[in-house]
Amino acid sequence: MTRTRVWIAAALGGMLASVLLAAPAEALVSAPKWLVVEGQTATTVSLDWRYVSRAGQYRVQYSTKKDMSNPTSVRFTASKGTVAGLHPDTSYWFRVRALRKSGSNYSYYTKSPFPTTRTLALAAPTGFAVTSLVSTAAGLEWSKPEGAAKYELDRSSNEEFTGAVTTETVANDVTVKPLTAVTDYWFRVRAVTSQNVKSAYTDALHVTTPRTGEPDPDARDAEVRVANFNIFGIDADSKASGNQKVWATRKPEVARDIVDDGADVVGLQEANQSTSYYPANSGLTQYFDLLNAVNARGVNYALANDKNYNCVRWVSSADCVKKDQGASRGVRILYNTATLALQQQGSFRYDHQTGTVERYLAWATFRVKENGRVFLFVTTHLQPFESSTQRATRIAQWDELISWVKAKRDSLDGAALAVTGDFNTTRNTDYAERLVPAMKTAGFGDVLNQQFHENPIAEPRAKNAVNGWINTRNGWSKNLKGLTDDGNTWTFWDEQQKTGNNIDWIFASNELAVEEWKVVIRYDSEFKVTRTVPSDHNMVSATLVLPPPR
Repeated sequence: MTRTRVWIAAALGGMLASVLLAAPAEALVSAPKWLVVEGQTATTVSLDWRYVSRAGQYRVQYSTKKDMSNPTSVRFTASKGTVAGLHPDTSYWFRVRALRKSGSNYSYYTKSPFPTTRTLALAAPTGFAVTSLVSTAAGLEWSKPEGAAKYELDRSSNEEFTGAVTTETVANDVTVKPLTAVTDYWFRVRAVTSQNVKSAYTDALHVTTPRTGEPDPDARDAEVRVANFNIFGIDADSKASGNQKVWATRKPEVARDIVDDGADVVGLQEANQSTSYYPANSGLTQYFDLLNAVNARGVNYALANDKNYNCVRWVSSADCVKKDQGASRGVRILYNTATLALQQQGSFRYDHQTGTVERYLAWATFRVKENGRVFLFVTTHLQPFESSTQRATRIAQWDELISWVKAKRDSLDGAALAVTGDFNTTRNTDYAERLVPAMKTAGFGDVLNQQFHENPIAEPRAKNAVNGWINTRNGWSKNLKGLTDDGNTWTFWDEQQKTGNNIDWIFASNELAVEEWKVVIRYDSEFKVTRTVPSDHNMVSATLVLPPPR
């Protein structure tokens, strides 16, 4: 009995010592006071609350439920902020807590009753107008009300809209066809949110199609600048060193390249879809953060698709209930709304996959505002790395891409097209010897007309190549005469008649003229890069000539 008591006492003493030595939990301070709603729009609510001393940031939670169940969170660095991405004509409840600079909890949440407000109703589109009219088609456009996810366009042969034909579109600039010559038509449109809340209709537009069936005699060829940019994922910020900088530092240069090059449409890769990399991505997805940086330069670009995940609740992959939202992970399409009008968009997940990162192609159809020509744009990021399994997957994905694009083009009556992407393949790779010509046979060849192991190119397709002697992948090197991090020379600086060993490609319909190919980079007379390196890939672009519709 004595031994037993001694053993128990020793054990209890050890436990007590462990408890005493453990670091005490930091106590939480009182919740922020006076949380109020200062204003709202159809998709935003502005909040204000009292500053909490020594708080590093704040977490606001909001919910469509009075009990704050299933809330969504957003962070702010000041004691006020605007919550965006809300649904029109919807009630929301809010609460806030202070956080430490580290992001850990510093205060309690504000308690019930939670401040509440209702967002404004979805406004009807404005500026509804006819942009073009021929005997068989009418071009229409309208504004994009805040909160609109798509539109319902009605076409009728009478002003009462009896028996109207309704078309759903995500674009706010469309061509309606086929129409009949010398016929009266009435059109009206309304906006629809992602939750199927609908606005009022616009006033009706009345048109009479002309007699002639000839194409518009004033229509001209249009030059369209297509580009590709693997921007390097924000998820690698923790490994940044040397010339590889974090996303917040690289972002302005990425945006600058896109705007200064005058790209009409850009295929992006490694544009991370998570919102968890705050504050480097401003609490947004990497591609949405880039969009804001681009538009801060005085332009108006948009994303063909901004959905994070193919889930019913598309903002998060947690507890995902699968639903096709057209999302495509880090593969995204960015376009200039001043020159292009989005018609349709979506994504295709490759059947062949290796590893945990799903591989997609993203696609969209656009109408060129200058001459009305519609074209298909596709971008992708094929399986990287070089194990035998990964290599086989990449080859299979490339075969899938050719088959999918050909079928899609056929469904669009042979529309012009451009295909861009990080193919993780140079022209000197053995399977490129088969697949690059296969692209051309399918109707969309390389804009440079690269051939297996041929350098310089004997019969170049692009009339002009700017910085064509530079590889598209740079390995973060700033020395164009030097080596990349994998030990390979990445330019032909002393043989500039040659073409770089590119893994980023642009393909285009064989019938389209190509005015220029460009590797977008800034360097001085000593062949040294003169700025922060935007990515381990250089942006590439090509100017395509698209004739008007026939």
